[in-house]
Amino acid sequence: MNYNKTIIGGRIAKDLELKTTTSGNAVLTFPVAVATKHKDKNESTDFFDCVAWGQTAEFIAKYFKKGSTILVEGALHTRTYTDRDGKNRKVTEINVEKVEFVDPPKAELTEPVAIPEDQFKQLEDEKLPF
Repeated sequence: MNYNKTIIGGRIAKDLELKTTTSGNAVLTFPVAVATKHKDKNESTDFFDCVAWGQTAEFIAKYFKKGSTILVEGALHTRTYTDRDGKNRKVTEINVEKVEFVDPPKAELTEPVAIPEDQFKQLEDEKLPF
């Protein structure tokens, strides 16, 4: 049983850039900003680094963007690496397993869409269900 489960909801804090590993696997890293209200009425924002792989990464890159509200579910992991300057670094991030829309995606229309009248079918009053 996996006891390592993290669920956060917030806004994507930077532009998304889908990348591909040398083996061809899609990967997406992005921060999620989560606002927290405190008892003293002050508010602060925490940023959580998230990593998504494969189809999940592709889905997020396709349907979300900077500023989108997102619900992320995954496992919290810590990893270490050596940066370009040779210094050891430690990173804690959420390995994304599932995401959900918080706000429905908005269709972006640049011009009004006209539907020709011949595509509408006139119904007789007695055929209406109400």
